[in-house]
Amino acid sequence: MFTLTRQDTQASNAVVTCILPIDSQDARVLFDSGATHSFISPFFATILGRDPSPLSEFLIVATLMGHFLLANSVYKSYEILLEGKSFMADLIELDMVDFDVILGMDWLASCHATLDCHNKVVKFDISEEPTVVFQGDQN
Repeated sequence: MFTLTRQDTQASNAVVTCILPIDSQDARVLFDSGATHSFISPFFATILGRDPSPLSEFLIVATLMGHFLLANSVYKSYEILLEGKSFMADLIELDMVDFDVILGMDWLASCHATLDCHNKVVKFDISEEPTVVFQGDQN
């Protein structure tokens, strides 16, 4: 999942990407239903200026290329704004270059999100609240 480049994702109908404000800073975001966790790049974490917390256990992340990356810190409670609605995310620091943030199944499930990769749409259907539909990048 981390071997995809921005050019790969723009040419693919299998993913949704966009620019989103995370704690008021624009981030290059990949919505990835193939990722079990949500991640933040060390560079973008530095821009946001918060200190991480240690993970209770190290996380070993396998890439599509068969490499393994070690994650040992998490940044808690970042605000993500979508269509005027605020969502919170805990983001695990992981060495990646082409995206600032990857929002995985932990976050997508907690937000009751459904991905329509072909149409580049993310739908948030939280009970007793209006449905939020977000259009990702079309490039």
